Amino acid sequence: RNGWDTSASINVWSKPYNWWGVNNRKWKLMVKQLVKTDLDLKELLNCIERLDNHLDMAVVEWIVTMREGLRQKQQHANCIYTLKYEDLVQEPERFITELLEFCELRNDKAFLNYAKSELRPIPKKASFDIHPLLRPLFEQTMKQIGY
Repeated sequence: RNGWDTSASINVWSKPYNWWGVNNRKWKLMVKQLVKTDLDLKELLNCIERLDNHLDMAVVEWIVTMREGLRQKQQHANCIYTLKYEDLVQEPERFITELLEFCELRNDKAFLNYAKSELRPIPKKASFDIHPLLRPLFEQTMKQIGY
């Protein structure tokens, strides 16, 4: 899912559902275990560790997640099926069939019917201000995954 929509959703969920965990445990672990090991993000570590804006924190989570996905795909291209959420909701039958085939699972009509009944396009979220130090990596990552 594109970074604008994902980050906006995380922002909405972050406060009422404690997205970052008790005492920001999830956030702290993500920074310690993922941000510090990412070649580009670790250069921004001082800035990232001080973030308290949920939207900027969501942007960091999205960047880390997508960049790791890209690394995994590069290392294990035959084992990873890439599917954009926007494509899935536009053509659920096509992409669910492809996904099941990729996973060597039988085509399940109940699964497909359920997906078709639940998946709906979601209006794109508007762009928003991103911390200026995060914006270049955000835009670069968006481009790398085809947005």
